Amino acid sequence: MTPKNRISSDWQAVGTLDALPLLPPEELQLWRVELTGADILFEACMSYLTEEEHARSARRRHAQSRRQFVIGRGCLRLLLGAVLETAPRLVPITAGPHGKPELPSPGSAVSFNVAHSGDTVLIALCRHASVGVDLEQINPSLEFMPVAQASFTRTETMKLAELTDPAQQRMAFYRCWTQKEAVAKADGRGLALPMSSFEVPISPAHSAPVSIKQPSRTGSKVYYVTGLPLGGAEFAGAVALDTGGFSMKLLRFPPLG
Repeated sequence: MTPKNRISSDWQAVGTLDALPLLPPEELQLWRVELTGADILFEACMSYLTEEEHARSARRRHAQSRRQFVIGRGCLRLLLGAVLETAPRLVPITAGPHGKPELPSPGSAVSFNVAHSGDTVLIALCRHASVGVDLEQINPSLEFMPVAQASFTRTETMKLAELTDPAQQRMAFYRCWTQKEAVAKADGRGLALPMSSFEVPISPAHSAPVSIKQPSRTGSKVYYVTGLPLGGAEFAGAVALDTGGFSMKLLRFPPLG
């Protein structure tokens, strides 16, 4: 039996960029970056982007979307640069078959994924595993049951409808959604993988196995999905790995300036 992934309970502050921890095998690092008041960080991250990434950020019409992309990609480049011992701007980020950002293969065994919502960015880093992370800010006015009926399995929708407390039902929807997104991103197909083609837990779970059918192959692949402790009821988030036995460390990105 594959051992479960273990997650720390608190987000640890990292004081400076010089104090970035190493990335050992069988450790998943989840970095939390707050965008509020991050003007210095934004300017620094702009200097780490490639010309193509500058063009992508310029095409984003909304200031928050542009800020999410610039800081998310810039901080990712800083973290990958530290792991690969290279300048952040020189980290060779490419796109996979379905558009998922990745490092060239063959080559580095480092995997990563980024999610952002509202004023928060999450960055996942690990070695020798495929990872996906998702984050959603809770929208108190979203009519979520039609979304669930269109995107979830019949069992998931039924379990969601059985919840009688409106706040619990809304949170359960977002928990389910972020787990599905995290698994789909770890799989690499993202939204090309139908959400209704696999099932995740409605209730909170640590390292729950999720089986995904593989294209052009017989059998399925198992991913291990874990809900993230983000504090309060403002966000829901999840991370998925295609293996167990990892120790998940929650880290806060250090401030600049």
